[in-house]
Amino acid sequence: MTHFSHHDYLEGPKRGDADWPSRRASLVRGLKLHVQVFLLAAPLLLMINWITLGDDGGWWSVLILQIWAAAAGLHVLGVSTEFARNRSAH
Repeated sequence: MTHFSHHDYLEGPKRGDADWPSRRASLVRGLKLHVQVFLLAAPLLLMINWITLGDDGGWWSVLILQIWAAAAGLHVLGVSTEFARNRSAH
């Protein structure tokens, strides 16, 4: 199975590109997988933080969790925005 990144989708289909439907399907599956991984990892990180609370009530990685959540959100937003824009253009 060939791996396509979301950057392949940004280019869009080329004239006579018979492989485009399978590439597009692969990209949609990749986007869904990203969302599923983010939805699984965020609660796990919160659970780890809750389990490892310090004596002062501080979490060991609040900043890391916040940065990770922001990066995940921006990634999904960016990929899905480009996906929607290119879908409407073709």
